[in-house]
Amino acid sequence: MTIEYQSGEDWIKITDDTKNIPADARIKITVNYKNIDAKELLNHNKTLRYHLPELFQDSFVVLNSIQDANGNKIGTIKVEDDTQDVLLSFEESFLQQDEEENKKINGNFSVYVTTDRQLIKGQPQQTIKFGEVTKKLNFEEDSDARLGNLELTKTEPSYSEENGNGYLTYTLIAKTGDDLMPDVVVKDQFTKNQTYIDSYIGVDTTKKTAAHQPNDKNLPYEGNGEQFESKVYLQDSTKPGTLIWEIGDMKAKEIRTLTYKVKLKDLKPKGKKYPLKIFAVLAVRSTDSYIFDPSQYKNNRQQFLNYVKMKANWMQNDKIEILNSKSGNYSVLALGTCSTDQVDDRTVVLAMYKK
Repeated sequence: MTIEYQSGEDWIKITDDTKNIPADARIKITVNYKNIDAKELLNHNKTLRYHLPELFQDSFVVLNSIQDANGNKIGTIKVEDDTQDVLLSFEESFLQQDEEENKKINGNFSVYVTTDRQLIKGQPQQTIKFGEVTKKLNFEEDSDARLGNLELTKTEPSYSEENGNGYLTYTLIAKTGDDLMPDVVVKDQFTKNQTYIDSYIGVDTTKKTAAHQPNDKNLPYEGNGEQFESKVYLQDSTKPGTLIWEIGDMKAKEIRTLTYKVKLKDLKPKGKKYPLKIFAVLAVRSTDSYIFDPSQYKNNRQQFLNYVKMKANWMQNDKIEILNSKSGNYSVLALGTCSTDQVDDRTVVLAMYKK
């Protein structure tokens, strides 16, 4: 008997020394049978029965016919659904041909299987017996870390102000599927909006246990009173940095949450007043990237102004031309408010000011 597992388009032969067999690999078992007495087969419904070890499941055969050396069909092969036994049924005419006194049957067959991952998780080193043959199978350790399902989400932020500073509060949610998940570590960092974030609140590069409930120190907290022991810290001292949430082992179908707060940078001009000159009013959707992405005016001024001309309900061309000429070092401020009864409709007032 030979056992192989599939890796891409290749089949890797398994020996007792083979390590880290993937728990989800397709496995091919090839069995050689020899010196099977034809008369005994006739007395047992012309059928050979091979029982597959309990470790295997989803068994099937590719070739469902048994052939002799000349390619003639001499029987059928199938996997019995309820027992997962492999049945080789020979034709009576083949077993009786030539009327030999001691006719012996030789041949081989292949069956394809997957493994019961629940058995492997509890014991990655498996020993199977197939007839009189014993084989050792050494599967990968912690297969859940590779195959388990972990869903990560992050809530929309809620805004708050305290002592003149702006803050955003987020909640990270980690949820496992049907399998446990070992050594879970979540990394949270800002990318697109990083320029607006000053720092994470209540956390630094020192590894600390997350608080267990909301608190007046604005420390990151897990759950709402549950006594979890996850760790929270910053990966490095660079602002705003990367938040590390070390959860550890998670059970199957478990949900863990971490709520934290970040401080926003104060981007308001200090000690100066800037007269605003309104140059356009337009109606857009809240998802309109031309209006609500600040980089559009900075990086694609001509395209931005052409878009304003196309969408504007009211505008002053002379001011748009000043902006278009890039003279005077003007910046643009967009003031938006809800419009009509549609959730995503916005009325936007565009104003220019000189720094």
